[in-house]
Amino acid sequence: MALHIDLYHEIRAQQLARKRDPLKITMLALIVLAIGLIAYYGFRLQQVSRLRGKSAQLENEWKLMTDKQDKAKAREAELNAQIKLAETLVQRIEGRFFWAPVLGQILQTVPNDVQIVKFEGDSTGDQSKRCNIVLHGISVGDEPRTVAETLRTTLAINYSRQFPKAIAVFKALEDSIETVQASGKKRASANFAINLELPRPEASGTAQAGTRTTAATPPVREKRK
Repeated sequence: MALHIDLYHEIRAQQLARKRDPLKITMLALIVLAIGLIAYYGFRLQQVSRLRGKSAQLENEWKLMTDKQDKAKAREAELNAQIKLAETLVQRIEGRFFWAPVLGQILQTVPNDVQIVKFEGDSTGDQSKRCNIVLHGISVGDEPRTVAETLRTTLAINYSRQFPKAIAVFKALEDSIETVQASGKKRASANFAINLELPRPEASGTAQAGTRTTAATPPVREKRK
């Protein structure tokens, strides 16, 4: 029977103990950990770089959008000003006072025995919501005061169809010492001034202010003596 003697078992035991040395194992673990930390740092650094690039891109886009927003606000203010101006013009056009129908109705209302020598018209008061007309004239007849009163009443009635609150009052009414030749007869005359107020209906906006006018009528058909 053969006998084997291992003379290196102590050397192998020392080598195995050195391999299992805790300090060496710790160093290896630290090296692996350091490598892992370096890899993680590189990964995070790459992520931060990408985020910075994206942040710069978003900042540029935000700056562009801010410029566009400022331009849009300026354009909006400009358009609002133009719209307001257009609405004001439309309101003035729609609410303006037309003199022609009013004067035409006066001509139709005045009878033959009345001469209008002057009239004054004003539609500038109360923000153009009221028109005032003053008629200065001469009435002739057997009772010239009655003729003037009839004219005043007729004016108030006729204009109340268009202006429900229209009123006509005398500012002056006095007999004249002069006589007028009418229809081949000398007749008495009276001087009068009628104030015709035409309150306008409520409009959607402020109307355009009228102009004050003063005009004289043509000579009367009959000569006064």
